Amino acid sequence: MKKILLSMFIILGLVGIFKAFEASNLAAIYSDLTSTTVIEANQSFVLGEGKHAGYKAKIVNKGKVDIEIFTEAEKEERKSVGVLKPNDKADFKILKNTKVIFKNLGNETATIGIKLSGDTGLSMGYKPNKQQNEK
Repeated sequence: MKKILLSMFIILGLVGIFKAFEASNLAAIYSDLTSTTVIEANQSFVLGEGKHAGYKAKIVNKGKVDIEIFTEAEKEERKSVGVLKPNDKADFKILKNTKVIFKNLGNETATIGIKLSGDTGLSMGYKPNKQQNEK
């Protein structure tokens, strides 16, 4: 009987540890993320490709070149939401499963400041501008 109780106690303890780990992972994904992101000439930075929850984004163009911002929801056409000139700021509410594309329109490196709130477990990567125009 003592062995059964001890086994149950160990199992319950492991379940508790797993739940705590799961909660800490969720807290890490659903929090704030701040980044300074560099985008090379003729490149785009793609944020949130694939499945994810919604989030809020505050963007600042910290560079010297214009950046065009596009959104593309799942199974929808890509939409330009505007151009950020140097030192411009913009706030966005991004819906679930929607990617955001930051296209460097200049011939030199672009720099953006990004602050995300909500689902921050997003994919991030770079693609050549030619590929971004073809979709």
